[in-house]
Amino acid sequence: REAYATSSRLAPTEAEPLRGLALVDRERGDVARAIRGLEYAIRLAPSYAQLYLDLGVCHDYREERELAMRAYASVVSLGAELAPQATYLHGRAAKSMCLWRGREAQLARVRDTLATPDGAAALRVDPVASLSSPATPAEMLAVASAAVRAKLAESASADVAAPPLASRRPAGSASPLRVGFVSSYFRDHNLLRLTRGLFRSLDRRHFHVALFAESADDSSDIAREVRAAAQSFVRVRDMSTPDAMRALRAERLDLALNLNGHHWNAAAETVRFGLFRLGAAPVQAHYMGYPGPLGAPFIRYTYVDARAVGASVGPAAAARGFLERFVLMPDSYYLNDYAASWPTLRADAHTPAAARAD
Repeated sequence: REAYATSSRLAPTEAEPLRGLALVDRERGDVARAIRGLEYAIRLAPSYAQLYLDLGVCHDYREERELAMRAYASVVSLGAELAPQATYLHGRAAKSMCLWRGREAQLARVRDTLATPDGAAALRVDPVASLSSPATPAEMLAVASAAVRAKLAESASADVAAPPLASRRPAGSASPLRVGFVSSYFRDHNLLRLTRGLFRSLDRRHFHVALFAESADDSSDIAREVRAAAQSFVRVRDMSTPDAMRALRAERLDLALNLNGHHWNAAAETVRFGLFRLGAAPVQAHYMGYPGPLGAPFIRYTYVDARAVGASVGPAAAARGFLERFVLMPDSYYLNDYAASWPTLRADAHTPAAARAD
């Protein structure tokens, strides 16, 4: 931020340093300050389309949809080709407000762009938002794959050079399976509320559990409880990618699980795909955080169930929209922690008397 601030002082009539300052503020969570900076930059450069796009994204962060739509519309009026994702983002904001007029035409434009080479990259469609759109499996995979490439490109300079890992676990080994979970939601968050029972119930005779937090410490009871249930806990949030990578590899994991996928709550709350690209473990998988294809060829498996992925077409057909292989759970892939949420309920409270007698 200091570098952008210095640049802005040296060139007070230039918009680009102000944009840089605003993006840093947005990444740090000070969205109101970012908005003020972008509005001032727009007064300096009213025909700079990217400023309006960034302003719309900031308003989206604050769930100010009407203001976001106004900013995206400004991009379109200047020429959508200057920032192609504005058309998509405008439609997404309208959808969140149930403004359906023009929805079909907007979807058609998005689909036409997705069908072109690098169309998904140009639109920057958010994979999470694509889950609630009428996208085909191929379109969703294109969106996810483009998102992975963009995220890797952003952090490429921080990647650590390390060879992929080969399995160290002998066939039939009786030693505990070493499993690492990477998430930005090891705090009081819905994902942790759903998965708490998993961490509490894993048998330490059979599993060595290591948790890697891409989140800050919120000092919540649930975070402390889950942390105590694991044999190892490392907060990698403020580590460089090379240092975080070394922390994962130091645990000698057999399996590394990405619990976020493409899901995020804020710019700083995400799991770095770079940690998995070079191999955090010999076997890498995705679970729970994002119910769709990741588009990351280095994450080989995803835990699902037949109903969730193939209710209409079957798992085999659904698999064509994924790079990952399916690990099919017998009933439901989706965790919950009902017992912890309702600890005062007796186990047989809703069981018919005849069934209890049996």
